[in-house]
This record gives sequence, structure tokens and C-alpha cells, in this order.
Amino acid sequence: MDIEQAYEAMINDIFWDGKAVGVCLSLPIITEINDVLSDMSEDERNAMKLHYGLTGEKPLSSLLVAGVLGTKKPKAEEILVRARKHFIERLIYERNFDVELFMMSRQELLNAAYEAKLQLRRANLKIDDLKKELAREKQLNVKIKHDEEMQKAGAPYNIALADIGLKSHTLDCLRRHGWKYIFDVADKTERDFAFVYRFGEASLADLRACLEPYGIKISR
Repeated sequence: MDIEQAYEAMINDIFWDGKAVGVCLSLPIITEINDVLSDMSEDERNAMKLHYGLTGEKPLSSLLVAGVLGTKKPKAEEILVRARKHFIERLIYERNFDVELFMMSRQELLNAAYEAKLQLRRANLKIDDLKKELAREKQLNVKIKHDEEMQKAGAPYNIALADIGLKSHTLDCLRRHGWKYIFDVADKTERDFAFVYRFGEASLADLRACLEPYGIKISR
């Protein structure tokens, strides 16, 4: 009997009195079982491991367990009964472990794991969609606020840059940067325009000349 079979035999014995129920354990479940065993007293833990062959050796009867523990058979049987009780309490009541997992075949476990990953992926996609929707809503709110402030400012700030005679290159640079109205550039400085892609001295001079008739100057 290998280690995995030993764990399966132990679970079968503790929960189903040794009846063949097709117990199948995955590595995470075995890890959970070992965590429970490590929380038990030394005598209980050793008795369980020896009796069910969790050490990799052949499972021992209660009499042989008693010999290893240095006690009598009745005492060893008492320790095993107490150990099984504590094992169930710690696994089910303290850790809220679902015993149904013991009954799942390997394929069912794989399917369950795949379904869990699939559900997580769907949840993440929903979160991503929600984030995108929130981002779009934020952009819309920014645009609405921008338009309201522009309309409140009135002329000449609500005049489109396309209507003030800018050269096509200057206009394209400003549009790519998100600036479409005089309102967008009226309070900007030379430093601000330095961050506009391909917007050089010639474009700055062009913008200054086109804003001058409206009494708007770009500060240094």
C-alpha cells in the first residue's frame, strides 16, 4: 500500500467504517489532513500514522501500535478512538472541510478545479469590464465638466481651434493632445506646450499669432 492509498484507507475507515466508497484524495486534501494531524497530541498523531501506515510502512494493529508507543493494547485503542474523534472535530468543525470532496473521483476533482478556474476567470473578466465601464464613465464626466466650464466661460473661449486659422500641423498636434477649443489652451504656458508631441517653436508661434486677435497671450 502506497502513501496515497494509506490516506484513502484512513478516511474510509474514519468516515465510512472501512466500507469501500471510492475515496480519492488530491494533494491539497492530503496536505489539509496532515495539517490536522500536526495539530493533534503526539500520542494521537503517532497512533494514527502507525495504525494507518501514513509513515510509508505497513499499517499496524492496535496491539503493535501499543508496543511502539510503550503502552498496553487497551490504552492504544483508547488513544486511537480519541484521535479519530479529534481528527473529525478539527477537520469538519474547526476547518469547515467538505467531506463530499473525499467522494470525488480524480476526474471529478480535475473538473471541479477547472470549473473553479473558469469561474474565477469569468469573475475577473466581469471586474475588467466593470473597470472599463467606470473608466468610460469617468472620461464622460470629465468631458461633461469640461464642456460646462467652457460654455460658462463664453466667447472667445468656446470657439473651436479649427476656426481660428491655425496651420494644419499645429491644429493636428493640439487635437491629438485633446485640445480642441481656445478654452483648452488659454491658460497654458510655454512649458505645457513642450509636452505636446511634435509641437515646436513654429507651431507655438502660429498659435500665438492666431490667439492674439482674441486678446489671449501664452505666458512663458
